[in-house]
Amino acid sequence: MFISADSDIESVCAANPSFHYLSGVAEFLDLFNKHEKKLTRRVRMILKRKMNEIEADVRERFEMSGFVLTGEQGEVEHVEVERIRLDKT
Repeated sequence: MFISADSDIESVCAANPSFHYLSGVAEFLDLFNKHEKKLTRRVRMILKRKMNEIEADVRERFEMSGFVLTGEQGEVEHVEVERIRLDKT
């Protein structure tokens, strides 16, 4: 990918299908944002579809993790996940 206002660079890119020419940073950012939005929608769709599986996996792995008391005598006998919350960003 080449970002340049130089018409010679544009000509070289036009002759080579492996090169992608952009006339400026604004064009690059528009392209990047377009793809980021598509990717974000896709990831959110997958998360929504797989949320029950993800929550079950998190719950199982967390509850089976070893826990140690610091500054206390005793053992951790029972751990239970009551709620899982994923923040939207």
